[in-house]
Amino acid sequence: MPLLPGASPPAWPPPRRPAPCTRATSPPPPPTAELGDVVYVELPEVGSEVKKSETFGVVESVKAASDVYSPVTGEVVEVNDALVDEPGTVNGDSFGAGWMMKVKMADAGEVASLLDAAAYEKHCDDN
Repeated sequence: MPLLPGASPPAWPPPRRPAPCTRATSPPPPPTAELGDVVYVELPEVGSEVKKSETFGVVESVKAASDVYSPVTGEVVEVNDALVDEPGTVNGDSFGAGWMMKVKMADAGEVASLLDAAAYEKHCDDN
């Protein structure tokens, strides 16, 4: 597509926006805090590919439904099938028994761009 005289080409790649924050009692904030009680979890298939910052599933609660985004790119090697019968585990123990998937990373360097719990909480406070 031709540019108008004096126009600048668009930036590529486009600037990345951080993922929206969820807030709850700390530390650390459960990712599902603003959703309310989780009643359904949709997970990817083992063997499927996920891409960083793209959706891989859905979490539904009594309040809303929300897409879930992958923090890294790679192959799904395991999913937490227990969440099908007990989706509320995501609320009660999201950093323990409420895990969703395990991914064999395509690029281990992506770990450097992830936030730890303290940095994520600060990001939420700032935004």
